[in-house]
Amino acid sequence: MIEKYRVKLLLIFCLILNISGYSSIAQDIVIKDRVVDHEVIGNGILPDGASPAPVGVAPSNNNVTIVGTAGNGPIAGLDVAGGVSEVAMENVVSNRVDINIVADGGGAGTITGDVYGGWGDLDVINNKLKITGGNIGGAEGAYGGSSVKGKAEENILEIRGGAISADVYGGVGDLDVIKNKLKITGGNIGGALGAYGGYSVKGKAEENILEMEGGAISADVYGGWSALAVIKNKLKITAGNIKGKRGAYGGYSVTGKAEENILEMEGGAITHGDAIGGWGDLDVINNKVKITGGTIKGKRGASGGYSVKGKAEENILEMEGGAISANVYGGRGALDVINNKVKITGGNIK
Repeated sequence: MIEKYRVKLLLIFCLILNISGYSSIAQDIVIKDRVVDHEVIGNGILPDGASPAPVGVAPSNNNVTIVGTAGNGPIAGLDVAGGVSEVAMENVVSNRVDINIVADGGGAGTITGDVYGGWGDLDVINNKLKITGGNIGGAEGAYGGSSVKGKAEENILEIRGGAISADVYGGVGDLDVIKNKLKITGGNIGGALGAYGGYSVKGKAEENILEMEGGAISADVYGGWSALAVIKNKLKITAGNIKGKRGAYGGYSVTGKAEENILEMEGGAITHGDAIGGWGDLDVINNKVKITGGTIKGKRGASGGYSVKGKAEENILEMEGGAISANVYGGRGALDVINNKVKITGGNIK
């Protein structure tokens, strides 16, 4: 991940420290119908797509566009990112990457690495990656924004088509992930872990969104995922095929609580997994699942809230349509279950 760029960036930073009157600039890079054999970084190369960028290009407000047609390229070697920073002083803010390439039998239209709207050591904020077509072959996938040590806030990944061989994320952070978004309207996603509106390693996931309106995912889908608390995250499914064994979750907490997460399902299929509004290791409170269409075939069925070790309180499942091949629950918990609700006005439960 961003390997070749690291050495260059550290050298640039050393030069920056010795330059007085330094001011940041941004770039617009367009690569159309041609092959490049290196990383494409918004603040790492010149707009010609080949030469190293000069000192002074900031990891913010850069735009990268990669466009190609069948038989004409491009093939981008290694990773693509709007902006990258490993400098401890700099956040990565408001970069844009737009990828619209068409694959052919000869491999044209392939990016061999991972793709990022923004990638940084500290906070990544308001970056966007849009994929309309092409093959993304990296082992780590596609990210609106990804932070190694900081937070991820208001980043967006939009997938309209193409094929991605790994996982996809609106925003990833070591700390809190807040208001990130992943929107999928087409394409095929082949990662082993799945698709995430927001993913936090050590912080909370709050108000992240995943909207699925088409396409196919070989693993699971999450509005928000965190090792700690998940709060007010949302997953909305209107079409598409979800093939993971776990299924679909508005919010998923590994060791903490889940509060006010929502899963709405209007169509599409969850072929092996379950539909859960909020999953938590501890208490699950005021989470909701609303089903108006689609099919769910997981063993646990559908539940407004599900707690592994805690209580389930004031969770809701509403079903107006669709089909479920297992049971439905307002809330499930290891301890007390209080004021949970199931409301069924339509649909089919087998």
